[in-house]
Amino acid sequence: MRRLALLIICCLARVSLGQQTVSVPILLNGSMGQESIKNTGLKAEVNGQGVAIVSIASLAGDHLQYALLNNQNRHTRWPDGNDQQTALASRFLTQVVVAGADVGSLVNFGEDVFLDVQNEKTPQKLAAKLEPHGVVDESRLYDAVLSAARYLAKQPPNWGARKVLFLFSDGQDNASKSNIQQATDALQMARIPIFIIAPSSVENNKEGKVLRQLASDCGGKVYFLPRDTKQTSFEFVRRDLDEEFLLTLDVSSLQPGRLRLTVSATTVPQVSVIAPSQIFR
Repeated sequence: MRRLALLIICCLARVSLGQQTVSVPILLNGSMGQESIKNTGLKAEVNGQGVAIVSIASLAGDHLQYALLNNQNRHTRWPDGNDQQTALASRFLTQVVVAGADVGSLVNFGEDVFLDVQNEKTPQKLAAKLEPHGVVDESRLYDAVLSAARYLAKQPPNWGARKVLFLFSDGQDNASKSNIQQATDALQMARIPIFIIAPSSVENNKEGKVLRQLASDCGGKVYFLPRDTKQTSFEFVRRDLDEEFLLTLDVSSLQPGRLRLTVSATTVPQVSVIAPSQIFR
């Protein structure tokens, strides 16, 4: 009760002083948990101006409120086609998602964008809907990301859960009505990171560049998997989810609008910070 009372007093004090804050998810690769974060010397700048860090809290252990996006284009660049991606997405759901605790929705996309499963705690129900909707020649990747970001942003937050998008795609888009910037803006406005699983065959081409940019601009990460994925374990995704933190910044002195954000660790070189490239106040 005393801790709760102190928290309420602090919040009231911030309101009375007119403090404006923005909280964004960041990924600290190489961090050593909540205690070590105090020694990383985190520095935040908005539009080139230093801003005070109000707090940083570990998200490790928080349940997921997620949407999984599954590209169904039959001309995929996965070496073994859609079957390989479907098998990977199914394995991902069993290894990363916690049944009965994490809440997920499935967005399948190709020539259209389908919300096939909504707010489900049983990951097997998402896995059962991964198969393509007929013969799909088009890919509306940007539309799918935009729609999923807006959908997830509107969902009432579950207590103790964090919102996140997972995308399985080779990065191709040949039919979207929106563009990559609109998709990125939607994720940044909702403050939702995206984690992407893609084939290594696109890592060094235009599609790979697009996927890397999308992930890093939104505080997430892209993983390019090798040709043979039969033994792939998604432990690396689980590890990165445990290295996510919620960074709260004091933006009282800044004008409302689109703001450029940079975050760095100044005292621990081995820690790399992945933060959204923009915030909206």
